[in-house]
Parts: sequence; structure tokens; C-alpha cells
Amino acid sequence: MRLSTSTNLLFYTRQPRQIIGAEACARLCAQAGYRVLDINCCENADPGCPLTQDDWEQWATRLRRQADALGVTFSQSHNPIYNVIEPDLTPDYAWQEELTRRSMIAAAILGVRWVVAHAGTALPGGVYDRGETLRRNADYFHALGEKARSLGMEGIALENMAYLGPYSATLPPQLCATTEGLIAQIDACDSEAVGACWDFGHANLGHEDQAESLRRLGKRLKATHVNDNLGAADDHTLPFLGNIAWETILPVLTEIGYAGDLTYEIHKYLRRVPEPLYPVMIRSTVDTGSYLLRLAGGL
Repeated sequence: MRLSTSTNLLFYTRQPRQIIGAEACARLCAQAGYRVLDINCCENADPGCPLTQDDWEQWATRLRRQADALGVTFSQSHNPIYNVIEPDLTPDYAWQEELTRRSMIAAAILGVRWVVAHAGTALPGGVYDRGETLRRNADYFHALGEKARSLGMEGIALENMAYLGPYSATLPPQLCATTEGLIAQIDACDSEAVGACWDFGHANLGHEDQAESLRRLGKRLKATHVNDNLGAADDHTLPFLGNIAWETILPVLTEIGYAGDLTYEIHKYLRRVPEPLYPVMIRSTVDTGSYLLRLAGGL
């Protein structure tokens, strides 16, 4: 088990409309001691960002060369987020699918093994349909898993989502917001190229028994998003700044034979930090990560 972090760690700055690119983040993370990274294609697919540009493939190639020079590898990525199984309800669906295509190719160029994605929600006639959700997602992600394999990657890891009730005011119902739903969706895909990504912060919002959830997932687990919160909002902050019981949860990863990485998704942790403090604050995430790895039995 290795410590990793998403390149969205430093994507946003204190100044509005200013971002820090993956190249700068990779350099700072390597200097702090990281040797494994996750390329977050969500932010990199935002308007004006690299995956939206004509030279997106060259950008990915440059980033790969930089990573090689820094001695850093990419193990995970994150696809753009939209309702993948409801084209008629998703603005610019064709463009979102093109951004997903680009994200997959960029991930392959970077040497990614598992691509994290969000399952969609079927809303025929505007009404949630669990059976249709299972079926349409199964078709979509079975095909996307095969695409990942064709590009030399291991597959797609479906993420558990933040549970906000069956009919949220801001989101449609999310089947993968519970462990039962996540397992049902993965198994419906009927493919070794489709597994799970466990987001600890999302599970905390859903009041999941995370140790038991991880045991139930077992070999389905292929990737992680490591972050903390206080159980009220999706804070995406550094572990031990929330109320997740890391000491009781992380050892289960070794118990179930998890072979992936501990990958931070803590993009809100440094959002208000001034640039001169980046090195010391990033180093603190490495030190915390080393402790997490010991808890998990990965060191």
C-alpha cells in the first residue's frame, strides 16, 4: 500500500479564478515526498482547462514526461462528473462524453491503473427508477471498463457517494450512496474491469459502518479517496480534522487484501493557504499519510 494524492490538492488558490496546474502540483508533491499521484480529470475538464484544449493529448504527454523525470507515477484518475445514463437530462452530454474519452486516453498516457467514476441515475419521466439505474449503469460501465482495458488500464472504480436522502433538494437519488447499492451496481456490471472506489468522507456522511462496509466490498475494492469531515458537509479535509475513526477502519484494508493505494482527495484542505506555506503544509499531509499507512498495516 502506498500514499498518493490527487492533483486537485492545489488546483484552487486563495485568489478567485486562479488555479494551479497539475504540473506545478506534481512538482511540489514530489518535493514533499510523494511518489504516487492521482490525476483529477474533473477540474482539468473545466472550461479553459487542459482537457478542453486542442492540444490536450500533448499536455498529457508532457505531464507524463515530467512525472518520469520527478520519479512519480500516476495510479488513479477521476473522470468528469455528470449523469452518464441520462443524455436527455444532461446539458452538453455529447461534449461531456468527449471529455470522458479524452480523460480516459490521458489517464492511459499517464500510466493510470484504475479510473474512478460516478454512476448515473435513471429518471424516466423525471421519476427515479432503481431497476433502470442498475441496468443502464451496467451497460455503460461494462463498456467503459472494456475501453479502459483496451487502453492498457485495469478498469473503472465506481465511487460510493455522499448520501443526502432518497430525494435530495440538490441531487437526484444515488444508488451508490449506500454499500448495498454500490455492491449491487458493481455486480450488475458483471466485469472484472469494474470495481469500487471507497470515499471515506462520503461514507461518513452516510453514517456507514465503514469497517463492515469494507469487509462486504472485499475484493471489489480497487481504489480509495481518503478524506475527513465532521459528518455534516463534504469537507474533503485531512484525516484527523474530522470525526472518522481511522484507527478502527484502516486495518480492515489489510484484512481484506486491498492491493491499491491510500489516495488523498483533500482539495479543500489547502484552499485558503497562502503560497509560501505550500511546501510545509504538503509535507504535513505526507507525515499524516505515513501514520495512516501504519494504521492500515501498509508500512
